[in-house]
Amino acid sequence: MARNKNFVEPRTVSGILEKDEYEALIDIGWRERKLPSRIVRDAIVEYIKNHAEGNSTFKLDKWNEDPGFQAVPTISADPQIWKKYYQDCNEADKTNLRVRVMHLIKMCRQVDINTEKKKLK
Repeated sequence: MARNKNFVEPRTVSGILEKDEYEALIDIGWRERKLPSRIVRDAIVEYIKNHAEGNSTFKLDKWNEDPGFQAVPTISADPQIWKKYYQDCNEADKTNLRVRVMHLIKMCRQVDINTEKKKLK
């Protein structure tokens, strides 16, 4: 069922909290002079802002379209994970990865050079 994007009326959203979570919500809200509804709304608005664009690299439904799809490991992943990823790449993907790595190295060097220039001023 497709979502009707023309529907813009405010809606109520509810959820269930454990007793200790609810008590903490009330205590913190009282301390900050905020109603629970304001805290929940602020949290949801922040969530929407942080997740609205999603991951620009890939979409989760990509695995449905292509079961062999493999996401790139995070930049801080263990080197063995990167090694396995690289070994499993086809030649075109290996070339693309090498080019990206070189761009990153060049960018890092440029940032370092500019930082050093600023220190000398």
